[in-house]
Amino acid sequence: MKLISIGISLLCIFLIIIHAVFPQFAIDTTTVALLVILIFPWLLPYIKTVKLPGGIEITPREIQQLEEVTLRSAIGTIPVAMRPPAIRAPTSQLTRSTLFKADPNLALASLRLDIERKLRKIARSRDLDVERLPLRRVLDILKQREIIGTSESESIHLIINVCNKAVHAEKVDPTLALRVLDLGDLVVQYLDSKIE
Repeated sequence: MKLISIGISLLCIFLIIIHAVFPQFAIDTTTVALLVILIFPWLLPYIKTVKLPGGIEITPREIQQLEEVTLRSAIGTIPVAMRPPAIRAPTSQLTRSTLFKADPNLALASLRLDIERKLRKIARSRDLDVERLPLRRVLDILKQREIIGTSESESIHLIINVCNKAVHAEKVDPTLALRVLDLGDLVVQYLDSKIE
């Protein structure tokens, strides 16, 4: 990411110099636009959401945070050969990839439901009474009892946060939704291993 930022910055500086060296080109909106592009990659790690024309929202920080947390947990160590080939809900004929194409929020809601079922099943299999507790509390109890690791719990919390946005009809960036669904399948697989 840092190399990309440096590359974009150097390119913009070069274009600004070329633009300023030739007298027929005055400092105008083109130069200002290049300056904005020059600054943008450096601000990207600190920006939570970028709104583009047309109502598109990009959440680069959430995606980066989710990937970092997941990769340093046991969820990220699942061998590639064992990973699901596609986004899917194993208990249903309707796959999450089909749901994603129709409605990304519905696919995320499906993932959240799968995660909640599995977390409650893990808790019940260890004789923990979690029937009336909210999902976050169930996850915290499993973490406290060291049934689920700290990094894995953090990753699951981040995924649940994005899924909750979808459940509450908030618009979720399609790139973030797709990444959450990919990582969510790994989470489901990790939780299955805890049930067994």
